[in-house]
Amino acid sequence: MAKIKLQDSARRKGGAKKDESIIRFAPAVTYIWLLVVLVLFPIFTRNQYSDILTSKYKLLLAADIALIVFMLIWFLGTGRDAAYFRRLKNYADPQTGRWFVSWARVVLDPLDYCMIAFLIFAIISTAVSGPYFRAALTGAEGRRHGLILLGLYVITYFIVSRGMEFKTRIFTFFLIASMYVSFIAITDYFKLDLLHFKQGIAEENYAIFTSTIGNINTYTSFASIPLAAAGILFMLNTEKLWKTILFYAAFALALVSIIVASSDNGYLTFLAFYAFAPLAAFLTYKGIRRYVILLASFFSAVLLVQYWNVRYEGMVVTPSGVISALGRMGFIRELTIILWLLAAALCVYDLVIKKRDAAMPAGKVFRNIWAVLLGAGLIGLTVIVIGANKENADIPGFLEPFRSYIVFDDSWGTNRMFVWKALMKIRSGLPFINKLFGTGPETTGMYLDRMYDEIAAFTHQVYDSPHNELLQQFFCLGPFGFLSYIGIYVSVIVLAIKNHAKKYYPYMMAIAFVCICHLSECIVNIMVPIDVAVVFALIAVAGGLFRAKEE
Repeated sequence: MAKIKLQDSARRKGGAKKDESIIRFAPAVTYIWLLVVLVLFPIFTRNQYSDILTSKYKLLLAADIALIVFMLIWFLGTGRDAAYFRRLKNYADPQTGRWFVSWARVVLDPLDYCMIAFLIFAIISTAVSGPYFRAALTGAEGRRHGLILLGLYVITYFIVSRGMEFKTRIFTFFLIASMYVSFIAITDYFKLDLLHFKQGIAEENYAIFTSTIGNINTYTSFASIPLAAAGILFMLNTEKLWKTILFYAAFALALVSIIVASSDNGYLTFLAFYAFAPLAAFLTYKGIRRYVILLASFFSAVLLVQYWNVRYEGMVVTPSGVISALGRMGFIRELTIILWLLAAALCVYDLVIKKRDAAMPAGKVFRNIWAVLLGAGLIGLTVIVIGANKENADIPGFLEPFRSYIVFDDSWGTNRMFVWKALMKIRSGLPFINKLFGTGPETTGMYLDRMYDEIAAFTHQVYDSPHNELLQQFFCLGPFGFLSYIGIYVSVIVLAIKNHAKKYYPYMMAIAFVCICHLSECIVNIMVPIDVAVVFALIAVAGGLFRAKEE
């Protein structure tokens, strides 16, 4: 009898181990997928810059399809599908037997709803795309963001957000990979060409491409991701010292690399990050002093690049635009010194004199003060912009170096404003159904061709995109698709705020700031998988973090 009991116990243990291995399969597969998209994807290239978008797209496509296939086999092969559908009766109304509404209310969160709505409107816009159906489906005539890739974003979001088991080291690996990308961008600024990607590129086009990303505008869009994530983690994390050093190093490298990339798009990221970060950081004394450190780091980076421009003139790709305008403001050096002195004083006061704990709350007063200042600043900026765009422009003297950035004429944003107006003019002539549901994903290029002569005469360039991700979504997916797309980013921010008491709040807030910074710079950038795929992978992580239960 004792022997039989021992055998039964062994069988139960063996079955438990088997069940555990089955359950662990989903986190393992999603973790591998995250490593591919967040670590391998940014650094992957095949034929230098000649097919950088195509090669990265194929890698992304392979990773997404592999994730879906493996998870589908696991879901069906282990009988989890039948078990899941049996559980649906738990949501059924006792009187009507209907379960869907109750199930959706319990199982889905606002981010899920926005993802589903985004996919639905992408499908509808593709269905009404008319002669451009194939282009809308595949995205082959644009930057690959057809229905196929948009659908993969949504499907992989639901798989990862349900199947992942969050490990902080995924951020560690991602930031290390991003540091490599940023480092290569800085060496390209010095014309070192360590990867030999610039061979065969004309001298006048040398500065257009950088690192393992490609076009400098795409690069600054990508670099905004590690900058936002590392900056927030540096201010909010309470982990080991080596991680704090890693977060700061990743932030600093991304910061310098965006400046030397000579694309003004990155400065929208800086503006959004430094304007809104205090709303999260100023809840602790540690967050306050570390924000001052990051602010001092920004102006230090500006001065450093100015020094390089002079010291290594002719040996570097000299940045222009905002960096030059900042250089003409004489108080930058003094401001940088004051900020570093303030950071040192805060460190001494908090750590030595007061001996405050790393996570000691500072109350809401500092955040509220910043919120008031931020609101006043936004109102002031609005008044300045309105005044600058009157018939008789009224621009304060200290903002004169930034005239070209606050006066919105047709030449604004390297002629972007002219192209935006042209696209809206085209939209006004579309059939009602296309105004309502869009023309189909990635179809702006074909429609801009209708005003090719007019656009080329003014800009002296060929545009197959409006260089405005949000406007592109509005045109291609219609107002409803546009709102659902915006809703995805806003939902992440809202869920991060609701996650304040949870263990992984700093990581959730880091992803929220990735969304904030991406929204700020994407209004002047093309929607490209090279950066958007990484953003959506992090959004999937955010969905999983919000759903995770504390131990």
